[in-house]
Amino acid sequence: MVLVVLIEDSCHLFIKCDLSFWRLFYDWWKVIWKNHSDISNMFMFFFSVPFENNVKNIWLISVGAAIWSVSLTRCEKVYNEKQASVKDLLFFTKLRSLFWIKAVSSFDRISEVQFERGSAGKF
Repeated sequence: MVLVVLIEDSCHLFIKCDLSFWRLFYDWWKVIWKNHSDISNMFMFFFSVPFENNVKNIWLISVGAAIWSVSLTRCEKVYNEKQASVKDLLFFTKLRSLFWIKAVSSFDRISEVQFERGSAGKF
C-alpha cells in the first residue's frame, strides 16, 4: 500500500481543488470562465474584470465573500468532518456577499431576489 501525502497550499485550495465552484461563481456574475495558473494570476483577473463603479465594488466584495466561504468550508471539512455541496457553497457565498454589501450604506437598495438570481452585474 502506498500512502500519498498531499501538501495543501493556497494554490491547491483556491485553484486546483474542485474548480466547479468557481465556474458557478463566474456564471452567477456572467463572467467568462478563466482557468488560473496561480493565486497571483487569479487576483489579477479579479481586479481586471471590466465592471465599472459600484458594480466593480460589488464584484470585489463578492470575490472576497467567495474566498472566505471556500476557506470556511475547508475548515468545516477538515476540523468538523462536515461536507458542503458546491451549490451550498455558492448559496453561502451569495448570502455572505449580500450581507457584506448591505453593510455598506451606499448599496442599501440592492434587491435580495435580484442579487440571488444573478443580476448582480446590473446595479
